[in-house]
Amino acid sequence: MPVLQLVLCPAFLFVIILFALITVPQGTLRRLFPYGVTLGGLLNVTKTYILKDLLGLIHYRNLGVFDCGGQMFFAPLIWTFLIILFLYFWPRDNQILAGAYFLAWAILAAAFGQVLKNAELFACEPWLYPLPKFLIFAGRFALTIWVVKPWRRRF
Repeated sequence: MPVLQLVLCPAFLFVIILFALITVPQGTLRRLFPYGVTLGGLLNVTKTYILKDLLGLIHYRNLGVFDCGGQMFFAPLIWTFLIILFLYFWPRDNQILAGAYFLAWAILAAAFGQVLKNAELFACEPWLYPLPKFLIFAGRFALTIWVVKPWRRRF
């Protein structure tokens, strides 16, 4: 297993956790953590099960010791903290900025999927990238905002 494949996801997870611990106050982190686990980690496992196991559209490759039931061990953990950061930095007072912020996160998520593909950790059907994959991530972030919106004043 090449070094890049071995360290890419653990290093990304480390950076995201470190950034969350530095920027998100502890009380807010505590309140956002259940949203991160359910709308990040659990939703990632569900999405992967549907797209990989049921539809056969995506495939993880070269996972080595990080293979966990055919899924990437670090992916739900990464998504947990990504959703925490997504919600914490959500622009509340500017709808135009909120729309751009939402689109930026969907684009960045699709782009990171391409990084995983280039590192040969991930493969998908050729027609799935870029637009359908972007729409999947946009739907994921839209679902997150829709679920959390009634409670977002708490954090």
